[in-house]
Amino acid sequence: MSNKNEITEWLEIPDEDKVFAEGYKLFCKYSRNRSVINFLARKQRMSKLVYELDKMKDWELKEKKVISKPLLKVIESSVSKTEQKEKDPVKEQKNVKREDLPEELKEVFDKISEAYKIMRAKHEKLKLLTNDIDRSDLIKEIHDLDDHITEGWKTIDNFVENKTENTDTNSQTVNTTLDPKKVSRDRKYITQGLKDLEKLTGEENQKKRDGKIQEMNKRFNDLLSGGENFADETIEKLKIYGIEIKC
Repeated sequence: MSNKNEITEWLEIPDEDKVFAEGYKLFCKYSRNRSVINFLARKQRMSKLVYELDKMKDWELKEKKVISKPLLKVIESSVSKTEQKEKDPVKEQKNVKREDLPEELKEVFDKISEAYKIMRAKHEKLKLLTNDIDRSDLIKEIHDLDDHITEGWKTIDNFVENKTENTDTNSQTVNTTLDPKKVSRDRKYITQGLKDLEKLTGEENQKKRDGKIQEMNKRFNDLLSGGENFADETIEKLKIYGIEIKC
């Protein structure tokens, strides 16, 4: 993959899904600006990283054989949050008992527990690696596990919140209609849809564009009505394409 494609692909990731360490790895891979490399390692400022990569995306760049040493600092920092979560999974689970969950959420709970175990093993492996590139690849795997855990807890938290609200209002019904797998699929569809809409320009793509917006609108509002939350930035992007918030 060319530097242009690599950098552009990272820049097109929605802001809320960008991982600083991955973008910084690209910058270190192609940039020879030592001053900016060190600045980004110290400050880890996403806006600055996006600005610098945006300038570089159309340049003809050659990959450096050696990755800059400051990358190690960024890698260690980017994993600190997930490493703390992995060390104390019981803290994450203290307000939720598996036996109180419906069958479909027990499966989600079990997958979260398994993800913690895998994350723990990967952290131990990370401690043994000395090559920055190998470490950054492993960091990405840890981030993916963390995303899986976060999405799982969101689904369980929604159930717990709905159950609490319904108990407080003496209601006997609890909203358990959201399928965790469908939630994940719909969220991915919406994220990918925002990328696709940027490319579907011109009259020849109008039909595809309208169909994509219609389907995204349906999935988005289905998730909202089921108690799912979205980042304000994502909602603003959806509004630009005319997607209505009905809930």
